[in-house]
Amino acid sequence: DLNIKTDLGIKDKIVSIHSCFGKYRDSEFNVAGTADLTSAQNPLADLAVKATVKLSDIAGFAPEKFKEKIKGGMLRNEGKY
Repeated sequence: DLNIKTDLGIKDKIVSIHSCFGKYRDSEFNVAGTADLTSAQNPLADLAVKATVKLSDIAGFAPEKFKEKIKGGMLRNEGKY
């Protein structure tokens, strides 16, 4: 089960995310920041994300090229995804 608890505000198409805490199995994340939606063609976001992710929790969602690395516990930051 995915559990999410959020605290946010919206004013003039600016979303202020004070906290968006989530938990999925043994993984947790927290997101905070702002999203500017005044331009539908060019929305802007300034977000900070803190996460502790157990690789086995995300293996089913990962792109094929990462699944073997996840199974072996060897996933590392390899650049932009």
